Amino acid sequence: MLFTSTWQRVCEEVIITMTGGALTSTDRSKPSTTNIAEQKEFYKVPTPINIYPNPAKYLLTFDLSGYTSEAIDIQVIGINGTILKALHLTDHASRYQMDVSDLVNGIYQVQLTTKNTNYQVLKRVVIAR
Repeated sequence: MLFTSTWQRVCEEVIITMTGGALTSTDRSKPSTTNIAEQKEFYKVPTPINIYPNPAKYLLTFDLSGYTSEAIDIQVIGINGTILKALHLTDHASRYQMDVSDLVNGIYQVQLTTKNTNYQVLKRVVIAR
């Protein structure tokens, strides 16, 4: 299932529901009377993890505001699949900055994995100076 960035910005108070091939959203703070007998799958939209600026010069900033109480693994992966940077955050603020000044100009994948919710994000970033 692929969600657009519009759905991802809704955060954790909205549940996306697949009903007969159609997606509907439900605000948990306002219960609805939707017939759940026809519902096939439920998707909870996780709080997005944003990485900026992109392209970056020397620092990448990770917006981890929805995950300050859980451990997060961050990996920067090169075009050939090699892990170039890896770190494990356990006690962190809502924003974390990573020094990428040692990386050459290019395109990289950044993989973030949360430990408690098992949420995984894979994003492409560009280093350009």
